[in-house]
Amino acid sequence: MPRQGSIIWATSVRLGFMSSRSVASNRRESQNQEPMPTNEPNLAVPTEHGYEFSEQQNTVIKSLASAMRWVGAVMLVMGALQCITGMVTVARGGLAALFQGAILIVFAVFTYRAAVAFRQIVGSTGQDITYLMTALCSLRNLYRLQVIILGVAALALVVSFGVLALSSFAR
Repeated sequence: MPRQGSIIWATSVRLGFMSSRSVASNRRESQNQEPMPTNEPNLAVPTEHGYEFSEQQNTVIKSLASAMRWVGAVMLVMGALQCITGMVTVARGGLAALFQGAILIVFAVFTYRAAVAFRQIVGSTGQDITYLMTALCSLRNLYRLQVIILGVAALALVVSFGVLALSSFAR
């Protein structure tokens, strides 16, 4: 059961996932227990404008956004260079490099979009959850794409092993 005061607890109560009995039970439990020490930053607090992350949390989010921006920029440059290499060498099998470069560019765009949304959390007032959800949706799309690509690659690997096995038995 979520701790009273946590975002999950507040959302569960607000959306009706927790009954008034479990809310009262949760309050009694939290009053009888000493707060558990944690290394995690304090949770977001509700304000009149919405939820706001603390300065410590904003520092973590800003650092994450900065790292993601750099990774996105590097992936974009590497993808572009790989696409150029693929176009130059397409006659000699550069199609794979072109395809890999295009995938890197798409990954870079999703990563950069998430980084921008994470950075907006720090600079906004009352919109933290909105920007957090935007960033999480961008990351979800990135990982969905990776799952699809890995699935296609695994299928291609199985098919190539099958073709190789059939060709070796045919000899």
